[in-house]
Amino acid sequence: MKKLFNATFEESLNLSDDTFVTFMNKDVNQLPDPTGGKKVVARVIGVLLLAFLIGINYLIAVISTKISAGELGPSPLPTPDINFLPMWLFYLLFCIWLTLVFIFRDRGEYYFTRIRGQFNLNLYIIWLVIEMNLLFITVFLKPLTILGMLFLLGLIGVVSYLVFKTKKRTIEYVLYEVERKKDKVDMLIDQVMKLAMKYGWGIVTVGILWKFVFPNSGEVRTDIFGVISMLGMWIAMDIVIIFAESYLYFPYLLHGYYKQKYAEQYRDLEGKTQIEWYGVKYFNKHIKGTDKEEKTKT
Repeated sequence: MKKLFNATFEESLNLSDDTFVTFMNKDVNQLPDPTGGKKVVARVIGVLLLAFLIGINYLIAVISTKISAGELGPSPLPTPDINFLPMWLFYLLFCIWLTLVFIFRDRGEYYFTRIRGQFNLNLYIIWLVIEMNLLFITVFLKPLTILGMLFLLGLIGVVSYLVFKTKKRTIEYVLYEVERKKDKVDMLIDQVMKLAMKYGWGIVTVGILWKFVFPNSGEVRTDIFGVISMLGMWIAMDIVIIFAESYLYFPYLLHGYYKQKYAEQYRDLEGKTQIEWYGVKYFNKHIKGTDKEEKTKT
């Protein structure tokens, strides 16, 4: 792991050649920065969106609690003996997430604002995935038994390890410009991820339209087929998150790490002044009048 964080400035530039870093940079930076009245509107929308996201996690904990109490009506699955996501755990996870967001909050560096925002969004995704997995464990522990659950979680763990290890190795090769031929696993994963990025929104749009035209086609089934579908959905959700974290967020945030580590070198590379790079407020507060301030050449 040390190799990933010890690259020089010149070596860190190689990350820009990663297809997924390029995609994330383009996707994250495509929206313009709001100004004036639009900035206030953007903040209000941001607060409402944040409340909505937290509400989703709260709802998951409520559902887990009600399922454990047998309060959600008839089900082909037995009532769980253990609730792995009680309400107190939701509040604990919320406090941990809030603390981490505060620690890694935006400190005003203009060039780093969106990267930090994506990092904090990723913290929320991790919190959401933890809660979803605890909910599914609560629901399926009894029918799968302890051995079955351990096998399933172990399988997900092995997939996580292999996918992350593969991407880590690829990033190291990119960073240090090691010549190699991609193996079949790398090529397959790259193709799948590129197709997902290219056609993912199209698939989602088709799904929404299908639901609109055929509103009864997506009714939740409560028979054995519904149970198998839920189990498959759980596994698919975890695998999608594993790939997204390993192939999208991890290299993008690593690139952000180097952008902060070599902030001045990247600024010079992009040909921006310190005010353009850091923003007026951050420059006046942390750079102006210090040794960090760039002296005007005469």
